[in-house]
Amino acid sequence: MLGALLTPPSTSWFIRTEMTRRYVERWLTRKIVERRTPLGRMGEPEDVALFLASPDSDFVTGEGIVVDGGLTLRAV
Repeated sequence: MLGALLTPPSTSWFIRTEMTRRYVERWLTRKIVERRTPLGRMGEPEDVALFLASPDSDFVTGEGIVVDGGLTLRAV
């Protein structure tokens, strides 16, 4: 794999990064996110990076991958 570009459609829920740090540090925001997410936790960068950096993603091209801990399944 040559590289991966994560755009807003690829990360449609909270992934704990430097960009989301100010929201994650707020106890209430974190609890709301954890309660609404079926997996019951915030996403970690490794949740995305390990898959995209692995051979399992070699054939993935031009896709908007939803990484939301199951939130979109709850909406169905």
